[in-house]
Amino acid sequence: MIPPYHPFIKTVANALRHRCGVQTSQHLMIGVSGGADSVALLRALAILAPRRRWRLNLAVAHVQHHLRQPPHADSDESEADARFVQSLARSLHIPCYRADLDLSMVSENLESAARHHRYAALDQLASQAACDAVVVAHHGDDQLETLLMRLLRGTSLRGLRGIAWRRRLHPDSPRRLLRPMLGLNHAAAIAFLHDLNQPWRQDHSNADLTRLRARLRHEVLPVLRSLQPNAAGKCVQLTEHCRQSYRLLRGAAASLDHDATPQTKPCQITLQRDPLRAAPAIVLTELLRNRLTRLGAASDCLGNRSMQPLIRAIQDREGSCRQFHLSKTITVYVKQRTIQLCDQPRNPSAKLSSGGPNPS
Repeated sequence: MIPPYHPFIKTVANALRHRCGVQTSQHLMIGVSGGADSVALLRALAILAPRRRWRLNLAVAHVQHHLRQPPHADSDESEADARFVQSLARSLHIPCYRADLDLSMVSENLESAARHHRYAALDQLASQAACDAVVVAHHGDDQLETLLMRLLRGTSLRGLRGIAWRRRLHPDSPRRLLRPMLGLNHAAAIAFLHDLNQPWRQDHSNADLTRLRARLRHEVLPVLRSLQPNAAGKCVQLTEHCRQSYRLLRGAAASLDHDATPQTKPCQITLQRDPLRAAPAIVLTELLRNRLTRLGAASDCLGNRSMQPLIRAIQDREGSCRQFHLSKTITVYVKQRTIQLCDQPRNPSAKLSSGGPNPS
């Protein structure tokens, strides 16, 4: 028997209460893939659930991606994962829900599409089971990998916030996604499972070094740990600092937004240029990204390469009208006194990115 004051369980319990905001008697759905991390989370929550200060109602969710059929294999690895999760949930007397995804039509960025559809499926299952939130097993090593990936691709203070302890499953969902294991690492999960004599499933796709995350995990993180054994913990501390700093940045951007007296029309936002011209570039960038996102711009259109020429144009003293095409429909017009953000189809033969004066 593992006592509820086991270090792994204590850390999860503390994060559930103080980081994730879980209250007594809540209904939680646990996303379980069958891997070590999610199995450790399930076992920890199963031990916590009946305790008087928690009295949690648990359900298990397994999302079948149908992606792990090995070449020349006699059996479907992902289906074996599903059976393992269902059996484990049954042994713990916890109801298990399953969703099956069809990703056969996805041609690009399969990993991103799978994540999007997985969270949508978890939200549907949580609704079906009347659960208040979905709990997943992302941990400190995942946080470190995510931060390294963002640094390599280029990021901002917003990106340096890393993985959140809690967030909405998607903007329209009343349910939250909770991550109470961010203060732990994969090694802690493995040690906990060994203490329980609990087996788990191996995901062999994690060894695919063509994937950036897997290569960081196998080639870079061991070096970082040799230099700093608590590299994941230091990373979590950094993301917390960046999260607090980003709140200050958002506040400054909101104040600047108010000063710029925006006027909103269908598919168009107009800002006064003078209050924006003297603002720090980091605050002005945050304001414009927020406004452009609300207008429908995709986040990958709002990187530094697109935003920096726009910021320079707003802050200079030129009075001619200049236009910046951020996507096929999003255009920003920098005029003498105003800045217009427009969402409207434009001539497909026009150049996608331009910052020169408008000939008209």
